[in-house]
Amino acid sequence: MDRNVTSINFSNNFRAVAAADVLLASQFSMIGAVCLKEIDLTRNRIISIQSGGINLMKHKNCLEKLILKENSIWGDLVIVLELVQLVNLHWLDISNQATIHIKTKVKTNITFVHRQDIPNTKYSSDRSTYAIQLPRNLQYIDASRIGVRSTGLINLNFTNAGKVDFFSLAGNKFIDCLGHFHGLSHLQTLDISDFNCSELDLKMISFMPYLKTLISRRTHLNVGLQNDVNGEFLKQSLEVKHIDISDNGFFTFNQNMFVSQYRSLISLDLSKNKFSKFPIQISKFSTLMKLSLVQNRIAFLQKSDMNQLENYQRDNNIEFELLLNDNHFVCNCDSIDFLRWLQETKVALDKNRNYSCVYIDNSQKTTVYAFKHLEFIESKCLSKIWLTITIILVVLFLFIFTASSLAYKYRITLHFWYLHIRRKYRHYTALEGDSKEYKYNAFVAFCNEDEEWVCGSLVNYLEKKNGLALCLHDRDFAAGKLIMDNIIEAIFESKKVVLVISEEFLKSSWCEFELDMARMKMFQDNRDMLVVVLLDKLSTSRMPISLQRIWNKVTCLEVDETICTNQNDNFEHLFWKRLYEAVVM
Repeated sequence: MDRNVTSINFSNNFRAVAAADVLLASQFSMIGAVCLKEIDLTRNRIISIQSGGINLMKHKNCLEKLILKENSIWGDLVIVLELVQLVNLHWLDISNQATIHIKTKVKTNITFVHRQDIPNTKYSSDRSTYAIQLPRNLQYIDASRIGVRSTGLINLNFTNAGKVDFFSLAGNKFIDCLGHFHGLSHLQTLDISDFNCSELDLKMISFMPYLKTLISRRTHLNVGLQNDVNGEFLKQSLEVKHIDISDNGFFTFNQNMFVSQYRSLISLDLSKNKFSKFPIQISKFSTLMKLSLVQNRIAFLQKSDMNQLENYQRDNNIEFELLLNDNHFVCNCDSIDFLRWLQETKVALDKNRNYSCVYIDNSQKTTVYAFKHLEFIESKCLSKIWLTITIILVVLFLFIFTASSLAYKYRITLHFWYLHIRRKYRHYTALEGDSKEYKYNAFVAFCNEDEEWVCGSLVNYLEKKNGLALCLHDRDFAAGKLIMDNIIEAIFESKKVVLVISEEFLKSSWCEFELDMARMKMFQDNRDMLVVVLLDKLSTSRMPISLQRIWNKVTCLEVDETICTNQNDNFEHLFWKRLYEAVVM
């Protein structure tokens, strides 16, 4: 009694039979009868500490370190209040509290606080703020894995916490991170690993201005930070030197995520994520000395990344360390520069620069082995390059040949649509009114040798006698315009196209062009618009192929000798009546 004792270790003194203990007030008072600095009560199956025990401690001011880890304490609000009396307590470890099945009934006056009873509202501003008063000299709190689960993070306001510099809540299964911490104004290390931060209050750690180390493993930050484009989560943490956000499922980062740490960060742990490329712009930093990319999905570093690393180390005069072990490296044509860089760079690398990789023949080798056989890889790559070039040229040739064949086969169709589109967007102004009204009743396509009959008998009958409007190339084509543009214009502005076919017509390339364009227009409008007038006796086999294909779909009229030699404008012949009906119908 009343003697000074530095440390008492009561760990592993649980009962031999399966049961649970309550640390009684009287037992605590016995401990307090000694001026004890440290007591270790690890693994003792303690389920609670009876209230009033701290009040009974005679030398409570002596206790500096209290270790209660690996028990099953579910909490007693009165005890939390009594801890304030341990004014010189520096270290409190209540980590790893396991839930046990209690077979015997223990009667106590302790109130248990179940985590499921904590309100779980959506936003931190809507949640209650819980005030927790701490011993005024407390510096270290380890509350990791104390059994919190199935509840959201509440707002915690710590008082008397001005000296707390370490706080761990790791391993507690909070289902969201929509609460935040207040009062930890001098906290330097925070561990929130295993929280589910897929729902995240971006102000969660904003009230820790002197935070130096942030540990946030397995917290689903890849989801919680996906919309944090301005880097709000770490914006107030201007003095953070060490960040561990490993195993968070990141594929990539927002560019502004670490913008507030460019001049403070010393180490960054991005291991066990899903990066396939170098994830940060290291040139933005000025103090970073260690970067871990262990267990990601990187196949090789790009040349720009390697140059950036070299320039960073040289410009900042920093001994930079890069950890790359256990990535999906390849040792093939794409990674030749990377393989050479691994062995020649002055950047410090892990595993003696010798990483497992998939070799060019798909076997498993190492980067050192691949470096020693770079000439072999380069020779293989050269042959692959020529093979690739050959394949590309063959495919390109086949494509050009096929496209040319199709273009030749459908040249008339393509020519028609080219002229149609050019007319529509360059040389054509839509007529007002009904879009089905035409400027001409018919466009007459004929060769120069048949001009006397066309401009004589045919024009006299259709225009002068019956008042129809015909389009004739020598009379109505616009001067200064391309012939093909005049032809397509005449066809589009005419209700019908009259083809006056003779032996000479078949010899004219322009007449054939008029026939092709008229045929395409007929297909486009899906209507009977062609009228064929045969001046000479011609068999179907002698007609152009384009006309043969539509022969059964056009109106055909044959001209006999009396009509050809008509000098007195005698239009009593049945031919003229049929021609008129074919044009106006």
